[in-house]
Order: sequence, then structure tokens, then C-alpha cells
Amino acid sequence: MENITNVTEINNVFNCEDVTNNGLYMIFIGYVYPLVSPTIRNYIKDLFIHVKNAGKVTGEIVSLTEFGFTKLQKIENIDDMAKFIERVSKNKNLSIMKDDLIECAKSYVGGEGHNEGSWNSMLKQLEVLHEKNITKKRNP
Repeated sequence: MENITNVTEINNVFNCEDVTNNGLYMIFIGYVYPLVSPTIRNYIKDLFIHVKNAGKVTGEIVSLTEFGFTKLQKIENIDDMAKFIERVSKNKNLSIMKDDLIECAKSYVGGEGHNEGSWNSMLKQLEVLHEKNITKKRNP
């Protein structure tokens, strides 16, 4: 019986170092990729997540980008927006009270008359809520 853990024969066929040492790979990673703006990179990431999740849009699976935020605003669901905001705050190491988080979600969920602001204004609001929570903990 042949030892299947012996990979010396496979390395003769395909070597990963050949790919990473290829000039085109180095040009792409070193010169082309940095030229792609972060907005386009976030859009591609969001598109990949959208395809991976078969088009489902919930606060638990959309990307933590402006594109994910916009998609959640369109579905007009407070619970999903609250889950999304909670994920964003955890990602940015912000401590926010649950009641404040739900109020923030209500103000940023889509719909007529309810769309209070944009991605950047939500991020600023989360920082304000974080500072409020820190101050409350210091001065009970």
C-alpha cells in the first residue's frame, strides 16, 4: 500500500512557491491591489458575502461595511439593524447599553421618515453612546 502522506510527487507537479514567486503575482499584490480603493474592496467583499449567503440579508450575516448598512436600511427591520449595530460596536470595541443600541437601530432603520442618517453618522453616534456608557460607569 502506498503512503498517501508522501507529497513529494505532488510537489513536482504543482509548487506554491512558483505561484507566489511569479512576476505577475508580485505585480498584482505590490502595485495593482493597493491602487484599488478601499470602497471598491469593501464592495467586492460585500458582493462575495452576498453570493455566499445566497442573497439573504440579515443583521447577522451582512458585511460590516457601508454596503451592508445600506442593505439593512432597505429591509426596514429593527431587530436586524440592532444585530448589525451590535456587531459593528463589538468590531470597534465599543461598549454600548442594550437600550441605547435598540434606540440607535430604530433611528437608522429604513423607511419613510425613519432614515436619520448615513453610515458615517451612525459610526459617530456609536462613539457618542460609547462615551455616554463609559461616563455612566465612572459616575454611578
